Amino acid sequence: ERLAYMAQDAGLRWVLGDETSLRRQNWPGVRKLSAGACPPRIQAPGLALQADDPAYVIYTSGSTGKPKGVVVAHRSVSNFVHSMQIEPGMRSEERHAAVAMLSFDMSVLDVFLPLSVGACLVVVGREDLQDGASLASRLAQAGATSLQAAPSVWHLLLESGWAGSERFRALCGGEPLSNELAHQLQQRCAEVWNLYGPTETSVYSSIARVSVPNEGMRVGLPIANTQIHILDEQLRPLPFGAVGEICIGGDGLAVGYLNQPDLTAQRFVSVPQRPGHSLYRTGDLGRWHVNRGLECLGRNDQQIKLRGWRIELGEIESALRNQPGIRQAVVQPFEPTAGQQALRAFVVCNEADFDAPQLRAVLRRQLPEPMVPAQLIRLNELPLLPSGKVNRAALSEPVPMDPSIARPAEQVLSPEERQVAEIWGRLLGVQDVRASDNFFDLGGHSMLAAKAAQMMTQALNFKVDVPRLVMESLAQISRRPVSAMAARNPERTPSARLAAWMKRWTEPETRR
Repeated sequence: ERLAYMAQDAGLRWVLGDETSLRRQNWPGVRKLSAGACPPRIQAPGLALQADDPAYVIYTSGSTGKPKGVVVAHRSVSNFVHSMQIEPGMRSEERHAAVAMLSFDMSVLDVFLPLSVGACLVVVGREDLQDGASLASRLAQAGATSLQAAPSVWHLLLESGWAGSERFRALCGGEPLSNELAHQLQQRCAEVWNLYGPTETSVYSSIARVSVPNEGMRVGLPIANTQIHILDEQLRPLPFGAVGEICIGGDGLAVGYLNQPDLTAQRFVSVPQRPGHSLYRTGDLGRWHVNRGLECLGRNDQQIKLRGWRIELGEIESALRNQPGIRQAVVQPFEPTAGQQALRAFVVCNEADFDAPQLRAVLRRQLPEPMVPAQLIRLNELPLLPSGKVNRAALSEPVPMDPSIARPAEQVLSPEERQVAEIWGRLLGVQDVRASDNFFDLGGHSMLAAKAAQMMTQALNFKVDVPRLVMESLAQISRRPVSAMAARNPERTPSARLAAWMKRWTEPETRR
């Protein structure tokens, strides 16, 4: 549903993909091109591209309930790539591993930076991102010398035992880089870089090479032809050390939001100190440090970063309120376990209208996986402040399970099921794990699924593949799968041989 909305909003005319993907899409007015076939030549007659013409549109989460398309011009992409050639830099003999999906603007660096300098682009498949060991193996096999990834991917890689290389360059963006992660990367890599910037300013607007992590993470200085200002609520400049909103201008500035002139005017503003130029209001809070660059200090609204995804909590709340029977909805980030962030949704509705699995299934059709709340909690009413606004601070505290939706007792778990339940409970921060539960329905996600599969493989002494966590219950996963040989020769399995032996000894002729 989300893809269909974006296709309509963008006025999409062509879609290129493999046969399987194309069969799933049925967007009105969109023509399909199979990557496996010999496509016709597509050309707009007499088209003369200019620097200010759009290069791409990338959709980000929207607070109104619908994603919004950010239009970025060719000049912005060109300026960004040229700046990245200088710092962090890349040489023609290097091999850069690309892991970002094309729906992330981080893919602009992954694709165009290595190609622009004649370096080797190593495309990492999605299956190699499902667990750290596979990613580490792919990097080693390809002889990769650099990787750009969000902290969640770096954590996955480090937990697999990845040793790094004295020639390796680590680029970290998409969400805040912690001191601990920076220190671990420095021990394994020749260089560690921290990059910052929203989609509206063309991928990254500032960059810093990490030198001493325990001094706190900085996102450095502006890239080429970019200006960064710290402004107050009236868009007046603040002195060094004062906290204000980060506003960005320069050649990286996007054209605006597709088909949304009012929102464009609200976020891309003119200020007296830059007559004739626009600045993008990021909504990020920050301050300047003398000689140490820019420091980011969170948000001034309800937008968050989760596993590299930029998420407007209002979009999720709107999707929940559109479901039958739900009167109010509030979504909050929380930490089910230390260092792991997830989403929790509180909904106000009647008991009869609350079906958590069905609600989660509906949300998965409308939202990307990172935006589907890990926990869904029904409340009779939301806590309010004296002003009448929702008391979000009260919802940040531990919330007891509503007794009206308490689950009935279930049968006792087997030893294998108990092992799996303990693993899921530790990873997801859930105490009551049942044999009938599904990992993703309890709040799991793709990054945690890889770690869970690795831990279960060690505990159960047989290989547990990540796709099983998507489709199967805890009880199903806890059973040893039938081997490939047994699947081809079912009569050779131990149970089949025992049944044949018993049949032989119960036949009259055999007994005689």
